[in-house]
Amino acid sequence: VDGTLVSVDTTPWTYDGSAVVKIATDNGQVDVHLPARWNLCKAPPPDDLQSLKAGDRVRATGTVTEDGGLVVCERAEHVLRKTP
Repeated sequence: VDGTLVSVDTTPWTYDGSAVVKIATDNGQVDVHLPARWNLCKAPPPDDLQSLKAGDRVRATGTVTEDGGLVVCERAEHVLRKTP
């Protein structure tokens, strides 16, 4: 998905959960989940997550979840990054 970053919540990482990045797209909002244990993922870690801020243009590629979100982890081509 391509869109505008709404928020980044890394709090779940403190208890081994997934960080949640909310992205506004033309078709609504998508929650992108970033697992706490990147060492178990095939995907590279996201670009400097702490530098991302609301309003940034981003692209996320991942596995679609039952609730319509994305998980960035399962494949090497999965990614979350800023776009121009």
